[in-house]
Amino acid sequence: MEHKIYRFEELSPELLYSILRLRESVFVIEQQSIYEDIDGLDQEAWHLCIFDKEQLIGYLRLRLIVEKDLAKIERVVVDVAHRSKGAASFLMKVAMQKVIDQTEFKQITLSAQTAVLRYYQKLGFVAHGDTYLDGGIPHIDMSWTRQL
Repeated sequence: MEHKIYRFEELSPELLYSILRLRESVFVIEQQSIYEDIDGLDQEAWHLCIFDKEQLIGYLRLRLIVEKDLAKIERVVVDVAHRSKGAASFLMKVAMQKVIDQTEFKQITLSAQTAVLRYYQKLGFVAHGDTYLDGGIPHIDMSWTRQL
């Protein structure tokens, strides 16, 4: 698996289309979740893509929220044909390492689908608060804190 991290303005039209298509195919079609995927936050985010033979197979969005001194991982998605092969773990580890290497932020947050809560716990994330519906799917807020 190869990976690359892009700023929004570095995304080619073809790659942006592939990202939006992957997000739609999993979140909207597969999970039957009607929500506003194009939310106006992509322009301020980093976009972590993983490829297999130049084909996009996984993606996540990483936003650095300076005023809150934290990073937020969003839109974690892996193509159905590449699941259970370590792609999601690879995405998460690369994103977490980028935050560690390039910021002083003490915390990374995410909104996890409850079906994959244990997966994020294995990466060191801790659940906070009550579950809630996002796009009709149960979620819970989670955070990871940098060990000093």
